[in-house]
Amino acid sequence: MQPSRATPKATGTPPEIVLIARAVGRAVHWASDRIALLLGDALASDRKDRQSRRENGPEDRTDRDN
Repeated sequence: MQPSRATPKATGTPPEIVLIARAVGRAVHWASDRIALLLGDALASDRKDRQSRRENGPEDRTDRDN
């Protein structure tokens, strides 16, 4: 039975390279999740700001808009 993907032993990849590649993969995965969370928080905050402006009208704007 053929493996679905090449394994480190089958390709002759040194174990150090495999460890580094796995660590980099985990770091990239963590970073992409973190970025998604931060962007989601920023978008939610922006939506709240817009909703508040719609409800309160233009006279209630803060200095942040200037």
